[in-house]
Amino acid sequence: MEYEIAEIVIMPGQDMNRAEYLQALPRSVEFLGVPLWRSVPLLEKLLDDGDPELRNFACVALGGIFRWADRCLIDVVAQEGDTELQTKARELIQRNAKIRKNEEKELRLGPAIFFSRITYGGAYEARFTLERLLKHPDPIIREKASDLLKQMAAVGY
Repeated sequence: MEYEIAEIVIMPGQDMNRAEYLQALPRSVEFLGVPLWRSVPLLEKLLDDGDPELRNFACVALGGIFRWADRCLIDVVAQEGDTELQTKARELIQRNAKIRKNEEKELRLGPAIFFSRITYGGAYEARFTLERLLKHPDPIIREKASDLLKQMAAVGY
């Protein structure tokens, strides 16, 4: 049911008011309350859309809920167009970088603490985040994420 709700809210539908949909997308996703492992892949699909405006709004929505996937925000800031969207993208870049810095430090020095915090959404949510961290540019972060995933598997998660 969660996936269906996320799909209805996130994916553009037929006969929609395009301007309203785009403007509402980032806020709708923030308040949706659907687990990341359900909503992030849908937003990532929109990042591949042929419409650059849709990609920009999807990027801001993604950066708003998942701080580990905001590389596209730099493109939003660099493009000419919606200055409100660019401002939001800049704010998310700063916010996400600050949070990631703390979380990366925590993961390096106290992986058990990091793990206990990311499990607030359950095992699927934690697994999703750790699997995404396997692609992190820092080899230590990748190693720690891999270790935590192995520990989850060892206890049946």
